[in-house]
Amino acid sequence: LGRVFLWNVESLRFGDGGQPIPVRTLSDSNESDSTGGYRTIAWSKDGKRLALGRGNGKIEIWNKETNESLHLNDGPGGRVMRLSWSPDNQSLVSCGDGNRQGDEQAIVVWDTNDGSIRHYLEGHANTVAWVDWSPDGKRIASGGTDTSVKVWDATTGREMITLLGHERFVTCVQWSPDGKRLASSDADGVTIVWDARK
Repeated sequence: LGRVFLWNVESLRFGDGGQPIPVRTLSDSNESDSTGGYRTIAWSKDGKRLALGRGNGKIEIWNKETNESLHLNDGPGGRVMRLSWSPDNQSLVSCGDGNRQGDEQAIVVWDTNDGSIRHYLEGHANTVAWVDWSPDGKRIASGGTDTSVKVWDATTGREMITLLGHERFVTCVQWSPDGKRLASSDADGVTIVWDARK
């Protein structure tokens, strides 16, 4: 059974044994241990919703104000490795090792209001380990075990460029706060900073 604990770090409460007590625990009694539990979580930019990705490919968006959840269950399956919100909180991108068809691994862009799929971003040959939405909301970066870094048009889902330079699988990609640079790291500990303006 997967569980997520929410903590108030400004005013922690402690139990009789001296352990801190979470303000809320999220769990799903309908999910079995075979799902792999929660593998990744991400807060929306406004802090009102929390996205949770499971080992069975299911994604849940929990609203802290209503305590209700929106379930996104029509993706490509496989493990959800990473989630990233758009700056306007209207979309969510997910990645992992599920595929929709053939050998390409699908990245999915979701509508966070009704749970529908906006785009499949297909082009990676193997597991996609990381996705990150650019600060201006126009681009999505991804990286995975095929050693490539890709940049996608967030509006159309079109692949804009493939960046090659890593010799081992890419473990992380991250936009700079101004969106002018993109950093990627790999399993050998190599980090490359790309000029994202070109």
